[in-house]
Amino acid sequence: MLEYTEEGNARLRNFAYIVSHNLRSHSGSISSLITLLEEENKELSHNELFQYLDKAAENLAETILHLNEVVEISLSRTQKWERINLKRCISKTVESIAILSKKATVTILNEVKENFNFKTIPAYLQSIILNFLTNGIKYKSENRTSFIKVSSYSSGKYIVLQFQDNGFGIDLEKYRKDLFGMYKTFHNNPESKGSGLFIAKNQIDVLGGKIEVESEVDVGTTFKIYLPNEKK
Repeated sequence: MLEYTEEGNARLRNFAYIVSHNLRSHSGSISSLITLLEEENKELSHNELFQYLDKAAENLAETILHLNEVVEISLSRTQKWERINLKRCISKTVESIAILSKKATVTILNEVKENFNFKTIPAYLQSIILNFLTNGIKYKSENRTSFIKVSSYSSGKYIVLQFQDNGFGIDLEKYRKDLFGMYKTFHNNPESKGSGLFIAKNQIDVLGGKIEVESEVDVGTTFKIYLPNEKK
């Protein structure tokens, strides 16, 4: 069984390398095409949709860079911690999904304080933020003007990152024990895959953090992400 597990892990590592390499190649091609289009059609630089496309390509390249870092972390089993500014990290993620939030008419409010700087694994943090923002967009309510408010505060040795929305809400009495399970869904949204919260919870665990949830059906949900305020 040990040999079988080691062989499976080796295959997964090879798969991760292939995926990250191929994605990097395609991302580079997309960025090059966008640059060529802009050079040949100067008016495109003032087109709102083209600006969204350019920003999306830029954020895709950054995400792939983080994916490569995750692969390296997986292989070397060493965690690469970097000092980041939480507000800027959230702003970048909000920009990357601007067209998605605009189409869904969901307002994202970044109320995180400017001075929250701490050490973390950027790839994991960005993925966590993305998961909770897209989750809030996906489960918005059609009965009211939708918003996602992101805020932060200190709590002992933790920095708390809070995501509050006014969407569908979750019946915690019924679903609390399954909330972070793989392939567990709690609404009839066809886009629900049941993997987002599972992945986010595992990444939070890797960072040495924890998560709390408050929710009321047809009122909204608040996720509180406790991340260690690393001083090293």
